[in-house]
Amino acid sequence: MVDIAARQLISVFVKNGIVKKEEEELYAYGMELFLAVVMNLTAVLLLSIILNNLLPTLVFLAGFIPVRRYAGGAHARSHFLCLLLFLMAYWIFWMILLIVPHGMHLPIALITGLLSVQLIFVHAPVESSAKPLDSKRVLKFKKRSRQISILFLCIQVAGCILFPQQSLFFFSLSLGLLTASVSLWAGTMQSKLKERRCTHEKS
Repeated sequence: MVDIAARQLISVFVKNGIVKKEEEELYAYGMELFLAVVMNLTAVLLLSIILNNLLPTLVFLAGFIPVRRYAGGAHARSHFLCLLLFLMAYWIFWMILLIVPHGMHLPIALITGLLSVQLIFVHAPVESSAKPLDSKRVLKFKKRSRQISILFLCIQVAGCILFPQQSLFFFSLSLGLLTASVSLWAGTMQSKLKERRCTHEKS
């Protein structure tokens, strides 16, 4: 559905001379990714409003999106499955906020932050088969993802210590970072499985 909408939209741009015919496929792919992201974010934000959890959700996304952007992560087989997995991750995030007591925000933020940084330092960036990275971009994305993860770790730990009454938001940031790093690890495992299958098929 998303890919059809993207192609139809770009075809309108081609007819109106906004996009060149020879670049139609490239723009259609970019539009497909953009619409998928908008769909995922809209669904999560609507759910957060229903659950009265908007501000922690925005902080969670602030921790998730930049790391996901530079570190990469697992990719679902379809946009619908991607949406379901993202909603599942968000539901887990919301349940953790309900279960974890206020006094545990700092120690858990420290532990999850250190785990996230370790995963990012070891695995980032993981490449998408649809959009491979050259050596320069690999180094750039590796550096950026590491910088962001360390910055977020410092913010979430310092925030819980200096502003204990607002620790929910810094805890939400740590969970966003953790979700992105777990997706990164899953993406690495996904790539390794594909490589093993290709090697097995060739042999």
